[in-house]
Amino acid sequence: MAVRGFDVGGMFQRSGGRIGANIGAGAAAMGAGLEGMFTGIRGGLKERQERLDAEKAQQQFQQIMGAYGNNPAELRKQGLLAKSSGDENLQRIGEMLIAEANRAQEVLNKQAARTTESVERARGRYDALKAARAGTDTAFDEAVTLRRTLQTAKERAESSEATDKDKRLYDALKTRSITPQQYTAEMIKDRKLSSKIVDIQNPETGIEEKVQIIVDDVTQKEVDREVLGPVAPKQYKSPLDTTKGMEIIETTRASMNKAGEDASTLERAAAFAQNRDATQRGALGTVFSGMREFAGVGTEVEYHRAQIRQIRMQGVLGMLPPGVASDKDVQLAMDASVDFNSLDNETAASYLRGLAKIKRAQQTYESEKLRWIRETEDPNALGFDDYVAYKDARNRMVDFVTGDAAKEFLKELAAARQLPEPQQTEQIQRLRNAGFGDELNELDQIEAAIANWENYDKKPEGFKDA
Repeated sequence: MAVRGFDVGGMFQRSGGRIGANIGAGAAAMGAGLEGMFTGIRGGLKERQERLDAEKAQQQFQQIMGAYGNNPAELRKQGLLAKSSGDENLQRIGEMLIAEANRAQEVLNKQAARTTESVERARGRYDALKAARAGTDTAFDEAVTLRRTLQTAKERAESSEATDKDKRLYDALKTRSITPQQYTAEMIKDRKLSSKIVDIQNPETGIEEKVQIIVDDVTQKEVDREVLGPVAPKQYKSPLDTTKGMEIIETTRASMNKAGEDASTLERAAAFAQNRDATQRGALGTVFSGMREFAGVGTEVEYHRAQIRQIRMQGVLGMLPPGVASDKDVQLAMDASVDFNSLDNETAASYLRGLAKIKRAQQTYESEKLRWIRETEDPNALGFDDYVAYKDARNRMVDFVTGDAAKEFLKELAAARQLPEPQQTEQIQRLRNAGFGDELNELDQIEAAIANWENYDKKPEGFKDA
């Protein structure tokens, strides 16, 4: 199908009196007719988008499971984040992740129970030590540490590189003349043991802890470890506080100010051109001398063409109020072939007013981009181009449905939409072949830009009612 659905009637209702004043009651009625005409295709787009959203959510589920399948704390965290989303697909994925977190936790609990049972059996071998220590759990931990340290000391004392001190300390440790802690301290003095502190997530609590690990330099085996405490929470730093973020903000602000200055210069030039006499025709070029140097071009015509390329690439005209993009001043300014020094006073003034309006639009573009960056804390302003394209598409739609050339096309298209398939598709193709190809392409592009923004799910709060 060549034309996708678009809620034109709804657009006019949201636009309110401003749009109604621009296009009149007749265009509003035409918009209401288009609403019904595009309902079927809009429904199809919605179903396709829902299917894509569901597939995307499933992919996210698989990625999270691949990364945290054995970490119930992280799975639960990701699940809660997903459930807090306004997207039904993500909410469903959130419930699945929480279920997987519970299952993984049950597995860990069973493993912990088996470990506990094994430890309890080991405790029996240290009843005498526990009695001496008044039956405290600390005695068991000390016994485990002693056994581990004894094993390490024995390996060192029996190795071919053993020193007299290694053997002496091992004998002292066997007879309990020194504690494991004293043995470790002596080894560290001789640089035979090394210590490192790492962040490790506690599998039972899910909390990150700082742990000191003692490693034997010779055997590279862990001798001991001690939990020092929870890891301090990381301080959040906004991307806008980075060097790159600050540079982008400053560049955007400078572009906004420069566009405003250029607009003021062009407005003054328009007033000058309106009243110049024949001897001042060449003087108009002096108004642009400073801007020529700024743009890095050699002539007024080259400067103008460079500006037109920049304007079209950025979508700046989307920042103009509805209808302004098609007024005669702007249309003249968008003509890259114009040599303004050869224009009469009235046309030259119109040309310069058009450039000034475009510069004001560029100033608004940079201002809105700066607002987007601050709201999203994203120096790259991802999604802003979709917003600009949406604003431009709305303006183009107003011009489209109120233009004389579109009236006959819309009438023919409405009739074609009443036909069943495949006659409907065939009739629309006949319209394209009959000379309405440009209108169909324009409507396709407009609808695609608007649908793209409406389906964008990361709109900043201040842009949701655009």
